[in-house]
Amino acid sequence: MISNWEENVGGENGSNLELERRDRLTKSGLLSTTGRLGGRNTAKSWPSGMARSTSRESGARGPAAVPLSPSVRVGRCSAPTHVPAYSGQYKGVILRLATFATAGTEAHAGVVIEDAVLDLSVAAPSLPADWTSLLAAGHEALDLVRDAVRSGTGRVALSDVVLQAPVRPRKFFAVGLNYADHVAESGLETPANLTVFTKAVSCVGGPYDDVELPVVSNQLDYEGELGFVIGRRCRHVTAARASEVIAGYLVVNDVSVRDWQTMTQQWTLGKSFDTHGPIGPWIVTGDEVGDPHELDIMTTVNGDIRQRSNTRNLIFNCYRQVEVLSKVCTLEPGDVIATGTPSGVAMAREGQPWLVPGDRVRVDIQGIGAIENTVVREVVVDGGDAGVLAHSAEEMRG
Repeated sequence: MISNWEENVGGENGSNLELERRDRLTKSGLLSTTGRLGGRNTAKSWPSGMARSTSRESGARGPAAVPLSPSVRVGRCSAPTHVPAYSGQYKGVILRLATFATAGTEAHAGVVIEDAVLDLSVAAPSLPADWTSLLAAGHEALDLVRDAVRSGTGRVALSDVVLQAPVRPRKFFAVGLNYADHVAESGLETPANLTVFTKAVSCVGGPYDDVELPVVSNQLDYEGELGFVIGRRCRHVTAARASEVIAGYLVVNDVSVRDWQTMTQQWTLGKSFDTHGPIGPWIVTGDEVGDPHELDIMTTVNGDIRQRSNTRNLIFNCYRQVEVLSKVCTLEPGDVIATGTPSGVAMAREGQPWLVPGDRVRVDIQGIGAIENTVVREVVVDGGDAGVLAHSAEEMRG
């Protein structure tokens, strides 16, 4: 097994990437048995050992042929080398990967272009309906998305849709104590290693969904963060190549219930309450974001600035986070990593101004956008359960 992102050419255990690529696309329904993408006569099948690229670095607007090694192994996971980072540009128009719903429809994938959403279920009905599956299908699927944008069909006014969480991750990692000023306000020492915890994926919410004040606590806090989404299944990725497995970036509010977080040395419970993981408003691909470590970030509560910093102040940057996490487990398309929050959280402020029902929390990140969530009181429908939970809350507060 190779310990990092390296080529392993030849050998009886080597994998033929072209066959794997075709098998993956055929299983996903993107490649017909005739070798045509999406089953359309206009689609091209690519020669063995070649992949499509739309990287700015290639200097070409259209797809360019990039040679792949015939056999590559990334730990337990196969992946081509020298494939550029995800590109979301079409003729100078920034493409934002979104999930949305309209009246009478379930949530499905779309692309936000200026003030409209391109409905991929209309413009490219052969594609998977969600971004996790689309990302898993690889660069060929994203090429078909660009074809759909070129067609111009299926556009819906952005004002007529409800944006939802861009992806529903299988894993939701978060990094704690990753801004020096936040470490200082927490009264802790700067960590020598990455401090990682998980948020239960059931906490994920949309960019404008309500956030609940739970019945078991009144210590509700905000944490504005840059997040990124994994685009390719990978293991043992070096920091130098981490950008190649990142599909794009989004805004995260790592909502926290402080008494439950500090109840033990494990933070997961205090970070995993339902509705406490709003993300969005869409995924912006890496080529459009530019350097993810030079982005202004700001959190406001009812218009009052609570947090303001720049991602250059991250102690462990995004690429280092990929390197560490991928040493431990396989990262998969759609996985979300929240990179840490700067100073200014309610817990560390004078008087600890916890969030209360009616508060509007907004997190803005330069080049990506903003999410904004209103705090509401949790409502427990079952009266019997409500009595039990209320009793538990008094015990916790007492």
